[in-house]
Amino acid sequence: MTTTTTEAAEQLTIHITTKVIALAIIIFITLLGNISLVTTITCYASLRRKRVSIFLLNIAAADLMVCLFTMTSEIGAEIFEKWIYGNIGCKLTLYVQIVTLASTTFLMTAMSIDRYQVLVQPFQSLGNSKTIWRKICAAWSLALLFALPQIFIFRETLIYDVKSTKSIPSCSSSGYTEEWQRKLYVTFLTSYILIIPTIVMSFCYISIIKVVWLRTSDGNQLNVPKIHFVTSRRTMSTLRYQAMASKRNVVKMTLSVIICFVVCWTPYFFILLVRVYSNYQIKFEEAKKFSETLGLLQSALNPFLYMIFSKKTLKNI
Repeated sequence: MTTTTTEAAEQLTIHITTKVIALAIIIFITLLGNISLVTTITCYASLRRKRVSIFLLNIAAADLMVCLFTMTSEIGAEIFEKWIYGNIGCKLTLYVQIVTLASTTFLMTAMSIDRYQVLVQPFQSLGNSKTIWRKICAAWSLALLFALPQIFIFRETLIYDVKSTKSIPSCSSSGYTEEWQRKLYVTFLTSYILIIPTIVMSFCYISIIKVVWLRTSDGNQLNVPKIHFVTSRRTMSTLRYQAMASKRNVVKMTLSVIICFVVCWTPYFFILLVRVYSNYQIKFEEAKKFSETLGLLQSALNPFLYMIFSKKTLKNI
């Protein structure tokens, strides 16, 4: 073995070790944060009944699935430097990966629509708690449905490895019969996971911000209940301030989660599109690996974003 080959092997070992350690840390933080969030919400009856808490529990469940399926399979592939879960494992793992990713973005979109209805169109959302579960069921159902192509696209294949001079198993997207199919599916994937939800969520929050921040002079705009007895100006002012502060905190919390999702996953999908549409002439290998880790980091950050706003926000949701 030449010196160059030895150095390359050492660099590869360092790279694998670094990625495995990074994934292990992300797994630990994801488990700690999301389990803490679920425990906090489920232990308090006052929180369990809140509208946003229901969405947060489902998003936490999706993040835990990302941790248990996506991150662990990534660690196994890095450690063994080959696919070790078989053909069925390849199909199911890639299917679950897209289900968890799609469910997260669909749940956040549903949460944004719900916040829009509560804050911008309050009279349409009053006394209609069943619609929350309809939105959540729709989010999970769409995620399960839209991820189905993964089962047909991905399969276990043998790829020749120059380093070991033998064929090793790999889980790859070899189910396409024509390259245009790959471009079409990747475009579809990017559209329903990132582009369309971002547009919908942006519309919802622009409308919400107009109501919560720009129309604070009228108490009715903030859904402050009408008081039918004599109330001092100071008391009325305090009620309006509390209502405004509560709604602003909730908006900040949910908006921060959505911004985190967009920031973490946009690089991955951008690089994916560039690679596919350039017929892999532009590889972005290092950037691709970094963007994958950044995307997974989002599942670890979510619960801590909720906790930044903590009990004061959750109690007033």
